[in-house]
Amino acid sequence: MTRDQPPPLRRPLLVFLPFFLGGLVAGPWLASTGVDLRPLAVLAALTAGLLLFRKTGPAIRGAWLLLAVSLSLFGAAQAASVFSRPETPGHVVSFLNQPGLVFGGRVAEPPRVSLGRTRLVVEADEVMTVGGSPEPMRGRIYLTVLGEGLSAGVGSRVRFPAELREISSFQNPGGFDYVRFMAGQGIWTSAFLKNTALLAVIEEPERLPGLLALIERGRNRAAGLIDRSTAQPSTGLIKALLLGDQDGVEPEFRRAFQRLGLSHLLAVSGLHVGLVAMAAYWLFLKLLLLNPGWALRYNLRRAAALLTLGPVLFYAALAGARPSTLRAAIMVSVFLAAVMVERRRDSLNSLAAAAWIILVIQPAAVFTASFQLSFAAAGAIIILAPRFPFSPYAPADGGGEGSGPRPGRRFAGLLIISLAALIGTAPIAASHFNRLPLLSLPANLIFTPLISLTVVPAGLSAIALSWLWPPAAELVFGVMGRALWLPLGPLEIFGSWEWADLLVPGPDILFLAGYYLLAASLFLIRPRRRSIWAGAAASLCLAAAMAGPAVKDLWQAPCLEVTILDVGQGNAAHVALPDGTQMMIDGGGFFRSDFDTGEKVLAPYLLNSGVTGLDIIALTHPDTDHSGGLGFLLENFGPGEFWRHQSPGLNQRYGRLLSTAMERGIMSPTLADLHQIRFFGEAACRVLAPSPDFMEGVKLKDLLAARNDHSLVIKIEFGETSFLFPGDLEAAGEAAVVQRQGERLRSDVLVAPHHGSRGSMTAGFLQAVQPCVVVFSAGRGNRFGFPAKEALAGARRAGARVFRTDLDGAVRFRSDGRTMEIETFGRPCPE
Repeated sequence: MTRDQPPPLRRPLLVFLPFFLGGLVAGPWLASTGVDLRPLAVLAALTAGLLLFRKTGPAIRGAWLLLAVSLSLFGAAQAASVFSRPETPGHVVSFLNQPGLVFGGRVAEPPRVSLGRTRLVVEADEVMTVGGSPEPMRGRIYLTVLGEGLSAGVGSRVRFPAELREISSFQNPGGFDYVRFMAGQGIWTSAFLKNTALLAVIEEPERLPGLLALIERGRNRAAGLIDRSTAQPSTGLIKALLLGDQDGVEPEFRRAFQRLGLSHLLAVSGLHVGLVAMAAYWLFLKLLLLNPGWALRYNLRRAAALLTLGPVLFYAALAGARPSTLRAAIMVSVFLAAVMVERRRDSLNSLAAAAWIILVIQPAAVFTASFQLSFAAAGAIIILAPRFPFSPYAPADGGGEGSGPRPGRRFAGLLIISLAALIGTAPIAASHFNRLPLLSLPANLIFTPLISLTVVPAGLSAIALSWLWPPAAELVFGVMGRALWLPLGPLEIFGSWEWADLLVPGPDILFLAGYYLLAASLFLIRPRRRSIWAGAAASLCLAAAMAGPAVKDLWQAPCLEVTILDVGQGNAAHVALPDGTQMMIDGGGFFRSDFDTGEKVLAPYLLNSGVTGLDIIALTHPDTDHSGGLGFLLENFGPGEFWRHQSPGLNQRYGRLLSTAMERGIMSPTLADLHQIRFFGEAACRVLAPSPDFMEGVKLKDLLAARNDHSLVIKIEFGETSFLFPGDLEAAGEAAVVQRQGERLRSDVLVAPHHGSRGSMTAGFLQAVQPCVVVFSAGRGNRFGFPAKEALAGARRAGARVFRTDLDGAVRFRSDGRTMEIETFGRPCPE
């Protein structure tokens, strides 16, 4: 193509990609409207085609504009179809909340095993009543089985009795949209089995014909050899590095990789697939060159690129065919295709082609961190690396290929690539993970080449050997396991440093615009005058983004803000007091789960609300559903005080909380001190129960047995409004606090004691509190049946408005001392 052609003809894939992306981003909103934009998209595309036939300047420009509009409409329609809840008969969604059914289907992805639970994605195709005949159905089910050791693998046919539940998210401001994430994978329902005996494997994957069985056998063979020849933590890390199985990575090493910005090494992505491609391409080229006649008759580089596609796609399937792996395989395949058609120089157009293929196949990928980080890193390396001063990748003076880095400049090349990728991905990583890894650059310079250029190639060689000579493969894996101890020691030490990373609020659109405009002004925009103007505009955007919250606080009158958070089956409340004091009461948590509510739910809410530190953490009682998420907050949000009732607890997490508080010198006031009124500006706070002497003369077993009734009862008052947090009080505890405190319990807003259990919310307690609003904090479809019908009825008899975190999501109250505003983040707030 000539340079006098319109820009869209030079790089059409790149030019039109932003329009398609914009449509995809608008898709989830469009899904809720039910509007179908496909007819408009087709009309715009046909009109653009007609205009192109006129071949005049204005007509061609109009055609490009209409084509861009058409692609935006197509993108929006495609994303809307993905995120629209299926309503067709026979889909798994139509069988929600129906007991007594048995479902059948095939396991679609490799099982994930952690903490005594196995998670499967089942492509369901049949449903029946117990003892009945199967009927056809379709759709995916996310199945959790309590227990390990299942024989079900990818391709296994299974049957199981279950009651399907709808996938749900924690509905908090600034939280992760889990429903959208799962819907992007075609999963709308989940199910739970209490033990592995309830899952019947009808057909083993080994009995399946074709390539699927071959891949599954290879994967199982490699995993078995790794298990036999290595020990933890090497076992889990090698499986993650080679097979994409991260379930065996020990938590402390997972955190170290994350905090050092090395998480990409644990996902089978572009790095691993690229190494397979380079090795296969080199091997095929050398083999083809053995025949001199072929070199004269054929283009052997194109032939080698074509042959390389086989190992790339096979390894992607062997590594589990997870979304990040498939995206990497598609990207590498596109670049190989560019070699085959001799278009090697236009890397940006090849990258755009990979993005188009991925987004057409998986429209939801645009919302995932892995897609955004992969393409941001690759794009930044392609664009920025040649433009750094003294870059070994800068084009030669003659405009030909860049002069490759000399041996003495290889380190500079690696530094520039790492820095370019960091510049491209830092705000995106902060947006998704609320983390800024401060040691990312040196960590990637040290550990990425050490692992990617030694461990990964050796492991890939061992996988190949496992098909030909298993004892040799086992020997290589054993050496790898021992060699990994060398980098793991320093990696764990560096990852444990407090300043290894920084928790940050997710950047808003103004900050992102300013950041990338500043990068463009430094590296891309020329001449210098335009660069200066762009830099000034970027600085204004960044200043406005960072100063916005402070300016808002200056103009806002002091108020009390209380947010009862959705933490599933548990309790957590954030209190922003009028004088700026930040307080967290309870932290949610899940029994026998590695899900950290503090890190995954509370921290994103706090950070995205502009809260980077807490002054007070209060724990009403030690049970996991109240204490489980507080460890992360104690370690990362620097509280000055830790309120608790001093009695012992049974779970290990509570013990770790006490150790963390002691190690960090966090003050823990006595109950006698907490019973005194504390003022925070014009707001008053005090603990009403238990009494300071409640442990005197009581045996330990009795304390533990009645731990719910010994919950801290906290009351906060601001002007004419008040809030009561009674923890997990039950009937006996409610009666005791009513007897001791009487009218002091009266409050406008009551967080229902014990999540609204049948044994709480007694008439005497409600009569003493006289709440105007009752908030039930409970998990959707929880196995305890909270809130109980009796508790709901009691709240309504008391004349209170009822809110439920399982239905309404987080409930936020904002009071100026006289009036109170209520906002919900799930279903719309009733008037």
